Amino acid sequence: MVLKKFPYRFPALYESGGDIPNEADWHKYANGSCCITVLPDEILQCKTSISVTSFIKNNAVSYFANHIHRKLTGVYKNGEFAHGLKGLEQFYTTLLKTNDNSLWLQYFEMTFKGKKIECHRNDPCICGSLLKYKICHLKVFQALQSLGDKIVLTHFKLITNET
Repeated sequence: MVLKKFPYRFPALYESGGDIPNEADWHKYANGSCCITVLPDEILQCKTSISVTSFIKNNAVSYFANHIHRKLTGVYKNGEFAHGLKGLEQFYTTLLKTNDNSLWLQYFEMTFKGKKIECHRNDPCICGSLLKYKICHLKVFQALQSLGDKIVLTHFKLITNET
C-alpha cells in the first residue's frame, strides 16, 4: 500500500508554544504534533486534494479554537472525535447515521458486495427516514466507496470486536 502525502493527506501540524499538553487526551502527541481527526475523515476531506489555505481555514483554525474552548470550559465543542477506536466508532456512527452495527454491515454489503440497494435517488431512503435516498444515504454510500472496502472492513472489525 502506498502511503499518500499532502495534498492527498493533511500536512503535519505542530503546536510548539506549550499551551496544549502533550497528551493523547488533548489530541497532541509527545513530539508536539497534533491529531486533527480520525483517518477516514481525513481521507474523505483530502479525496480530491486540499490546499494549505483550505487546511488552515478548515482544520488548523478549528483545531486550535476547539482547544481554547476546552481550556476555558473543560470540554471540547461538538464535532471532536475521541482517540483510537472510540473516535472511529464516533466517525462511522455519524457518517452512517446509526450506531447499529448490523446496519453498518448491511451498508457495507450494499456498497462493496453487490447486495442490491432497493431504492432509486428519489425514493424514500432505505433507512426508513422518509427522506429521499439522494438526500439521506446516497452520499453515505459514496463516502464508503471512496474509503474503500479494505479500510472500511478493517475499521468495522476493530470497532465491533471492541464494542
